[in-house]
Amino acid sequence: MSRAEEKGLGVKVLYLRRISALFLFGVLHIVALWFGDILHTYAFAGLFLLFFYKRKAKTILIWAFSLLVVLNLLLSLNILPNELLVEMEETNAQGFVEGLGAYVEVYTQAGYFEWVSYRLGTEVSFLAMNLIPASIPVLAMFLFGLAAGKAGLFHKVSSHLAFIKKIRLVTFLISVPLVIVLALLKVDLIDFGFKQLYTVQLFKSLTGTSLCFLYISTLT
Repeated sequence: MSRAEEKGLGVKVLYLRRISALFLFGVLHIVALWFGDILHTYAFAGLFLLFFYKRKAKTILIWAFSLLVVLNLLLSLNILPNELLVEMEETNAQGFVEGLGAYVEVYTQAGYFEWVSYRLGTEVSFLAMNLIPASIPVLAMFLFGLAAGKAGLFHKVSSHLAFIKKIRLVTFLISVPLVIVLALLKVDLIDFGFKQLYTVQLFKSLTGTSLCFLYISTLT
């Protein structure tokens, strides 16, 4: 965006064109190759950066932290005692067992076009419904990157070295206990019963965020 402005190009038009191309690559990937695509999510979340491009770094950071807090609070709600969640879990488990046979059969026996048709009817619709929640953490991380760019954090590393080292230390101290708890959850040494999956999701979210900052600050 900054380079486009320097060259006198239309920032929004150029950005939207590239985001649209990224989204198209993602959709082709989902339909023709594999449902585990992230590009369409990046493209969708990236659209919202247009609303923040002219904002101050402080405003961007407030939004980024707020999105992460909301996301992890929502994940935390799944761990609380909830009779409705128990009923939903039982229904989902029954539906999963019923659909598993068809899923395995299509992926092991069906021809390519039958496989694509099956995915269009099952996996693509699920991904579409999950697009907004999946975009929340992505947008939050994009916003952190945008704020870092506005602050010139990576353009003049030497002048921000003390701050980067502080981030490295803090995120290291946060990450170690989170990783340990996540590992104990994954090997079932800590067991939350039917809520195990939701607990793992929460700690994966927390650990992923802290490790991201640890990796970036260390590499920088």
